[in-house]
Amino acid sequence: MARTNEAFSVLVGCALLACGGAPSEVSADAGADDAADAAEDRGAPTDAAGDSLPTYDGTPADDGPVRPCTAPAAKACVGGWCRIEAGTFLLGSDPDERFRNPNSENRVSVTLTRAFLLQQFEATQADWLAHVPVNPSGDEGSVGDCIAADCPVGNVTWFEVLEFANRKSAAEGLPKCFELHDCTKEVGYGMACKSVSLTAADVYACSGYRLPTQAEWEYAARAGTLTAFYSGPITPHLTTYCADDAALESVGWYCFNSGARTHRVGRKPPNPWCLYDVLGNAAEWVHDPYDGLGYGTAALTDPFGTIPPGIFTGKKNNHLRGGNAVSPAAMCRASAHMGTPNFFRAPSYGFRLARTAP
Repeated sequence: MARTNEAFSVLVGCALLACGGAPSEVSADAGADDAADAAEDRGAPTDAAGDSLPTYDGTPADDGPVRPCTAPAAKACVGGWCRIEAGTFLLGSDPDERFRNPNSENRVSVTLTRAFLLQQFEATQADWLAHVPVNPSGDEGSVGDCIAADCPVGNVTWFEVLEFANRKSAAEGLPKCFELHDCTKEVGYGMACKSVSLTAADVYACSGYRLPTQAEWEYAARAGTLTAFYSGPITPHLTTYCADDAALESVGWYCFNSGARTHRVGRKPPNPWCLYDVLGNAAEWVHDPYDGLGYGTAALTDPFGTIPPGIFTGKKNNHLRGGNAVSPAAMCRASAHMGTPNFFRAPSYGFRLARTAP
């Protein structure tokens, strides 16, 4: 069902090397003892021996190779990381965009003053297993994670992603960006914490790994476009919850074409800045909380970089952006939000890390 609209087809055709290569693979046999000890607490999908990743019937196996990228930004993508330059863009959606939320997607000018690095692919199970000994990805109800080294890691809480970012920072000699307080459960088993504090004035000021703010995420996902998807506008006459959308079909895995599972990263064409799977596949945690109240009316500069007081009291939500493998087209729009409790996890809930450029 590959439909590539004419404007977007120019993005396909150069060598993979130009985009920095496919995601790396690592051994899945680390931490077998830890996985076996903790499996009873969570019912982990990994086997007791920890020798290999689990497999499920229906795991997508026909996605083909990683799609090449012809975007001008390809030269800025090296080793699975893309440098996103500072700039100004319009956050939110056009007032006439179909299915927009007028309360939370009001359009406002945003200036990002710092360049940043962003993972070219959604964080994979190989990425995760390089720093955490157990793979949390799995199968639940009507949605599942594909299980392979180059499938997106899923089933992670917001807190677990912050801890993963800290571990990656420490492994590379970078400062940790977060202090996690009073946590329960281990990473990979649904870890949740009573509070989190920053080690710098805001996340932009930390040089270690972190999540992108929602402003950084949407800036990178749009890649200079203003339509619902970077591949074009959303179909205005969708008649069912999970209807086909030609523009999204060409670039993303969503409820109409995914088979209710995530797919290996990079099998759909990337956006104009050579980022893959920003719409659909795994929903991506971002740094800041979701309140559904929109962005105000004044222009913003480097917004959403702190951790507001009260985020950890009551049923507060954090943002998931981009939609996932079971989302309708409307939820995969670049401006769409999904607010989810930061301790919640589910298959197809993943992330991509960011880092303020040195």
